[in-house]
Amino acid sequence: MATYRGKRGNPVRPVATYLVLLLGAAISVFPFYWLVAGSLKSPAELLQRPPTMLPGDLTLDAYRYLWDTMNVPRAVMNSSIVSGLEVGLNICFSALVAYALAKMRIPGKRYLLWLVLALMMIPFQIMMIPLFLQIDRLGLLDSYAGIILPGAISSFTIFLLHQAFKTIPNDYIDAALVDGANHFGILTRIAAPMIWPLILTAVLINFLWSWNGFLWPFLIIQGDDMATLPVALARYQGFQAQRWDAVLAGATITSLPVVILYLAIQRKFIESLTMTGLKG
Repeated sequence: MATYRGKRGNPVRPVATYLVLLLGAAISVFPFYWLVAGSLKSPAELLQRPPTMLPGDLTLDAYRYLWDTMNVPRAVMNSSIVSGLEVGLNICFSALVAYALAKMRIPGKRYLLWLVLALMMIPFQIMMIPLFLQIDRLGLLDSYAGIILPGAISSFTIFLLHQAFKTIPNDYIDAALVDGANHFGILTRIAAPMIWPLILTAVLINFLWSWNGFLWPFLIIQGDDMATLPVALARYQGFQAQRWDAVLAGATITSLPVVILYLAIQRKFIESLTMTGLKG
């Protein structure tokens, strides 16, 4: 009984834990708050020293100016098309490869998995030049296909989904095969629903990378009509009269879809963190 009281009678530790968590949350959220708050300030207030924590006079002039001087709808549409197709193709193709490596009898699949892990170690910057030359030979510069194809499958997504498929007991797969199901049917009807939280996590991570992707689209995109949001915003910052409030407004618009998607699937994202501990 005394031991129980000793564990329950010290309120300092949980209070300190919550304070540390609150401090970490504040540090993480503050840059996004400063971004949004800056986009709602006037240009004069934004450059005021010392800076104000709260906008003195809320205004949407930065968003109006951005809308008038940059083709925001076109950039949003380009980013949506690129991110949607790239994430969809990545999840579909990577899931096929991951399931095959995890649950099918393939000669040398261990070495294929090692190859996938090795590809994760290669920086993308090393592969940019050969990829660019190949896209140029195919005549896909300044096109959606040229932006999307290099990201249509990724070693990271293959490895993540492979680890998820490994947690599924083989008894489910064997029973479905005995009942006459093929592996594609098992993947779509049994395996994928069982690891759905991790699939949503892969969707979130890949969407974050694709939506915020700058370097590869910047190399491929030549005209303004095909510019995604990060590329359009970078060009806007370089060619327009410097209005930092408008730049912050553009950055806010760019970051909002990722925040909204995370808030929509955060429960599944947290649930996926516990799935890696399951035993297959």
